[in-house]
Amino acid sequence: MKNRLEQVDQQIQESRQHGVAQSELFLVINRLEEFASAVTEKLATIDLETKRKIVLALVKRVEIHKDEILVVFRIDPQPGGLLAGENSNDSDDGVKSMQHCRRRS
Repeated sequence: MKNRLEQVDQQIQESRQHGVAQSELFLVINRLEEFASAVTEKLATIDLETKRKIVLALVKRVEIHKDEILVVFRIDPQPGGLLAGENSNDSDDGVKSMQHCRRRS
């Protein structure tokens, strides 16, 4: 009986921790959505030269191939690299191409 009570107490504690973690994640997601909205709003109002400077700051190079265009970013947008199973084209300097754009027919 005592052992079962300890198990139930542990489950209650784990459930509380899960609830707290879920609440924190919800708050983080909301803040990110607010940030993305603010950035989108600001990008809509800035001049072309400032937009150009932002792109130059984020993009290392653009590789144009026969059937696709690859954008190589200066910073890997996913910590720890790509997820297993995703396509990546590693350049000679170890930078991963994260954006794949197919040509329109």
